[in-house]
Amino acid sequence: MLFASEPAREAEVRTRIEQALSESTLTSPDGIATHWRLLNAQPSTIRTSEAEHAEQLIQS
Repeated sequence: MLFASEPAREAEVRTRIEQALSESTLTSPDGIATHWRLLNAQPSTIRTSEAEHAEQLIQS
């Protein structure tokens, strides 16, 4: 997952994303539930294939 935030809020944003992903289920407005299992969450460097998307996030 790729996200952008102000440097001072990175830890807060990362924690909120990890908490949401740890819920492991999401029910859509039409009642269909999607389930998953979070295997790993850790910071990493931006991959070359993600660079354009990362730049778009920073600019928005």
